[in-house]
Amino acid sequence: MGNDEGMEVEGSRFQAILRLAGIIALAALGLVVMVVAVCWFAGWRMASQISSGLTWVGAAAIVIGVLSVFGGWGVARDPQYMYAQSVSHQDMSDRTRQGLGDSLRSYNFAIVATAAGLLCLAIGALIGTFFA
Repeated sequence: MGNDEGMEVEGSRFQAILRLAGIIALAALGLVVMVVAVCWFAGWRMASQISSGLTWVGAAAIVIGVLSVFGGWGVARDPQYMYAQSVSHQDMSDRTRQGLGDSLRSYNFAIVATAAGLLCLAIGALIGTFFA
């Protein structure tokens, strides 16, 4: 492997990490905006109340992220799904590749949801600590 190829792989990994961080930040920002809007319309305008809302939403996002892994794992291991895969036109390596891709997609959502939930928990803790 040449030096240029190694730099390309390293650059693409860095771009993928930046893209993932951007998606996580956007998801967390969306959750924060949603919580603040709901709290505002519900009459919760104190920092401690908004902090509680962010804590609950952060915990819910983490739970949904973890449960998405179990859901994706179960679909790919379902006997009817596996039988349907075995009678398809794909060969064994294509079926394995597709199964791995299905599992990895559930991990992608889990990473984003869990990280966004952790960011919401951190923002809620900061608001509760400094503004309450």
